[in-house]
Amino acid sequence: MMYARIVSKTITLLSWNVKGARVLRTSSIARAHTLTLERSLKPSKRDQELWATGAFQGKVYPDLPVATTWKGYASYLLQQRLANGGLSPNDGKHHDLHAPGPRGMTVRTVAAQAFSTAELSYKMEAACGAADEPDLQQKPPADALLFVSGSHPVRQLNQILPASNRWLSSSVDLLKTAAQMKQAGDLPPDVQLWATENPNVNPVKRLVTKACCDTPLEWPQWAHGQILPWTSVNVHVVVEAGATTILTQPPFLWQAFEEWHLALDRQQVLEECQLVVGMPILSSVRNLQFWLELCGVSRRPAATQLLQTFGRAQDPDQMCAEWNISTIQQVLSLPGVAGLHVMAVTDKSRRMAMDLLRSGVLPSGQPTLP
Repeated sequence: MMYARIVSKTITLLSWNVKGARVLRTSSIARAHTLTLERSLKPSKRDQELWATGAFQGKVYPDLPVATTWKGYASYLLQQRLANGGLSPNDGKHHDLHAPGPRGMTVRTVAAQAFSTAELSYKMEAACGAADEPDLQQKPPADALLFVSGSHPVRQLNQILPASNRWLSSSVDLLKTAAQMKQAGDLPPDVQLWATENPNVNPVKRLVTKACCDTPLEWPQWAHGQILPWTSVNVHVVVEAGATTILTQPPFLWQAFEEWHLALDRQQVLEECQLVVGMPILSSVRNLQFWLELCGVSRRPAATQLLQTFGRAQDPDQMCAEWNISTIQQVLSLPGVAGLHVMAVTDKSRRMAMDLLRSGVLPSGQPTLP
C-alpha cells in the first residue's frame, strides 16, 4: 500500500527535524502514552476501522457549530425556517451511528457557542445520559466532558468589540457550572471534566502572567484577542475549576509550543492534571492549510514558512509523512506529556494513521494490529 511504503521509508529519516529539534528513535519512546481518537460525526468505515484496533483508550466526539460565518449562519436560519417554520430545538445534537467496537472512554465535547446557561446545562446532562429524553439511550453516556468556547459567528464580534463576549459563557464558565452540577447531583459524580488549550497562540509571557494570578481572572481582563474554536484561557483557572485533563491544539508552531510547555512545567500545572497533545495526521498541503486556519495561525510568519515548505516539496505525501512522524516523536519525548489525541479528519489521513499504528510510530501498546 502506498501510504504504508511512505511511512516505512520515513521512519528511517531520523535526521529530519522541525526548528532544529532532535528527533528520537521510535524504539526509545515510552509505550505507556495514552491515545485518544477524534471520532467522525458521520458514519465512516475508516474511522470505525481505526477505533476497532483497540489502540485508543478514549474517543472524543466534537460539538460543531451550525455555522462559523455570518453568511453561513444566515443560510442556516433560512433553511431552518423553510424546513420547520422556525429554529430546530435539537440544534447541535448528534447520534452515534458507529458499529460496536472497543468500549474505551467516551468523551463528549460541549461548546458554549451562544447558548444560555440553561441550554448548556441541558447539553451537559444530555451528554452524560442524565437528561429525560428517549433517544439519548441510543448512545453511550460520556465518561468525560470536554469544554470549549466554540466558533459561533456571534463570538467573533469580540474581534471588533473586545468586551462583547462578557455576556457569553466561556469554557471556564462551563467547567465551573459542571463542577457545581456534580456537587448538586445533576451530573454523575465520576464524570471527568476536560479543558482545551491552543499553545500556538498563547504567548509564554501571557501564560506566565495568568498562571501567577492567585484569583480567577474576570472577563474584561482576558476577553481579548481572536476567539478560536478552542480558546486559550488561564491554565491555573481551568485546573482550579476542576479540569483533570488539558487537550491541546496541534503544535504547528513548534518553538511557541516548546515555550508554552516549558512555562507549563515551571508552574507545575502538570502535577495537577494530564496533558494530551492534539496530533493531526496531515495528508496534503490543503489539509495543512485547513488546520493552520482552524488554529488561528495561518497569518503568522512561522506558519507561512511551514506552508511554503510543504508547497515546494517535490513529493507532498512524503513531506506529510515526515512531518507526522517527526512531530509525534518530538511531542512524546517531552516530559509530562500523557499522550496524543489523534485527529484524522479525512479518509486519507485515517489510512495514514492506521499505517502509523502498524509501524509503531503511534504508541498503541498493542502487540499486533490488523
